[in-house]
Amino acid sequence: MMRLYQGFSDFQSKVGLKQYVSISTTMCQHFHITPLDIDRIFKEYSKCSLQEYIMNQKIDEAKRLLLIPGQNPFDVYQKVGFKDKKYFEKIFKQKTGARVEEFASLEAWWASQGL
Repeated sequence: MMRLYQGFSDFQSKVGLKQYVSISTTMCQHFHITPLDIDRIFKEYSKCSLQEYIMNQKIDEAKRLLLIPGQNPFDVYQKVGFKDKKYFEKIFKQKTGARVEEFASLEAWWASQGL
């Protein structure tokens, strides 16, 4: 099972964030197992579901992009693979505790202070 988990890590690094939506299905086909099996195995080694892991990766990438000067905070949602801006804003707030524009402006302020 560890080999399967490692296979996921290798697989997801090649796929990219925008294709995460169908990654579970693709992995199931690749490894010849069911979605329930892939989620169970993933959870056993990562302590979170595949869906939660993917969401965390998207939010981490969004935070990274928001650190880029001049980045429009509301263009980020598409760059990390969300189709719906309102859903992205909701998930971002849940995961970070801040609204997208608050996070971007706070990070810009910290950067201007040299911190």
